[in-house]
Amino acid sequence: KTLYFKNLPQGLEGFRIWHLSDTHLRHFTTVDDLAEVVTRARTFSPQVTLVTGDVSDDLQLLGSALETIDSIRPPYGTYASLGNHEYYRGIRQVREIFDRGPIPLLVDRGIPLNINGSSLYIAAIDDPRSISAIEPDFFKRTINAAISDSRSSDFTILMSHRPDALDYSAEVGIPLVLSGHTHGGQVGFMGKSA
Repeated sequence: KTLYFKNLPQGLEGFRIWHLSDTHLRHFTTVDDLAEVVTRARTFSPQVTLVTGDVSDDLQLLGSALETIDSIRPPYGTYASLGNHEYYRGIRQVREIFDRGPIPLLVDRGIPLNINGSSLYIAAIDDPRSISAIEPDFFKRTINAAISDSRSSDFTILMSHRPDALDYSAEVGIPLVLSGHTHGGQVGFMGKSA
């Protein structure tokens, strides 16, 4: 998909992002399936990979999944944010696996990159765990923390597992938000996503 942005820094013209979300490795998706997706993605020569959570529902597969995703080796790196399933499966263990693995986990913070002389800031927010836990200022607080080190000259990309971050991101001038979570359409009922 080609996206167009008003005032896109010249160095970011044609910049290719591979966005991956909600692989949910376990019963229906395997590491072999993920490897096939990586092989297909490699043909597009992505320059950065951004993973927006819910990678594996079996934490024994998470380390292998991160290695497989990272094997594409884009020149500007691979970065991940948390989803609700990382909390469901055990956030302490998830963080330990990420700490040992090849992909930096960004939580309420960002990282500046210099792309062909243009400033790109990749930021990521935490996940509120469940829709019943979303307090009114959750997205405002987490987005502000994630972009606190960005500069006005940066083109900012925000990773948020949930698309709920879109409204406030637009208010603060973030031109691109990458999300997953909805699996093509999802509703919340009685405090749970369905």
